[in-house]
Amino acid sequence: MSEKQKHAGGRPRLFSTPAELQARIDDYFENCRDGGKPFTIAGMAYWLEMDRQTFYNYKERDEYFGTIKRARDKILATLEEMIAVDGRAGQIF
Repeated sequence: MSEKQKHAGGRPRLFSTPAELQARIDDYFENCRDGGKPFTIAGMAYWLEMDRQTFYNYKERDEYFGTIKRARDKILATLEEMIAVDGRAGQIF
């Protein structure tokens, strides 16, 4: 069997279903709230045991698109609210 045939499907996904991914994302948000930590994409990726690029790659799959988009939008909305309330533009970075 050639090398191409062995890995034709690529690496298996970390999350088999969008529901499984959503459950872990919900755990991340709850953990942050309980610990008083801000929501971040890097923090979420770390929590999910993947790098940020893998997190973004999940969005390319139709079945995971909504899950990733909602999580990302929630993080960005929270950061924008913090900027509006605190007036510290540095938080955007």
